[in-house]
Amino acid sequence: MLGPLSAFTLLEAAGPDAHDMHHLALGMAGRIAADLGATVIRATPAGDDPLARIPVLPWEADGPPAAVAGFLDASKTLMPLDPADGDMLASLAAVADGVLTVGEFLPDPELRRVSVRLASLPAGHPLAPPGGPPIGELGLLALSGLLDILGDPAREPLALGGHQAAYTAGLACFAAMMTGLAGRRAHGGGDAYDVNMLDVLVWVNWKAVGAAAFRPEDHVSRQGAAAEWQVLKVADGWIALVFNERDWPQLAEMVGHPILAEPDLRTGAGRAPRRAEYMPHIEAWAAQRTRAEIYRDAQARRVPIGPVVEPSEIPE
Repeated sequence: MLGPLSAFTLLEAAGPDAHDMHHLALGMAGRIAADLGATVIRATPAGDDPLARIPVLPWEADGPPAAVAGFLDASKTLMPLDPADGDMLASLAAVADGVLTVGEFLPDPELRRVSVRLASLPAGHPLAPPGGPPIGELGLLALSGLLDILGDPAREPLALGGHQAAYTAGLACFAAMMTGLAGRRAHGGGDAYDVNMLDVLVWVNWKAVGAAAFRPEDHVSRQGAAAEWQVLKVADGWIALVFNERDWPQLAEMVGHPILAEPDLRTGAGRAPRRAEYMPHIEAWAAQRTRAEIYRDAQARRVPIGPVVEPSEIPE
């Protein structure tokens, strides 16, 4: 069955200046396009393909061999290529309707194709090369403010799980490519788009950025034990304690401790100064139950508590 992009051929060519996170991002954009029917050619670095050695989770030194490459390269045509072989790259680009790349745009004086160029930082940023050192995913998460909304302020920041910065940037590259291909089909010519990962992550963090600008009294920075929503230890792992204001009576009933039924705990403003007083009772309740038990009882009361699961627990 032909997909909606079956008429298009895309070239995914990260280039010699690309970091691992750039390969991941372009790989994600290409994977989505391939799933939708596009012919995607990935120019793989000859002899050292980053996708074949990047772990699924950054903190795992060992893992399934080439699992990331197997996921991102599904349905693509792989073309091992020396980065210095500009003629071959130009030949591949000549048959492409769109190119996903890092670094300089491939020459296209007639703007025949759609070009999407990925960078870590916006042009002119103080940390952008050559003004600053190379920046990785963790640094981008910090600059975007995402590290400031997770964890305990008394401890070191916590990174988001997996390759969040890279994969969200890949979604943005895919969106730019789709915009360009739609325009190309409408007016016959191509366009060039710049995507930078920092801007993408600031957009991901839009709620905190907006709140900091317009409602600074909300204190969107990480609050640790003072936060309304927390991650709690349970008998067989962890759960995310999430609820809306309207859910508090149901949560109080589920936990069953009389302090939670006190009138001044029915509002966020009333709970905030008493967090250290009532939270130990919720923690003690959670510690005696499994994730499945808590999830079942919460769902019955329409309280959006969620279990924390390991990647290995997610069905294939």
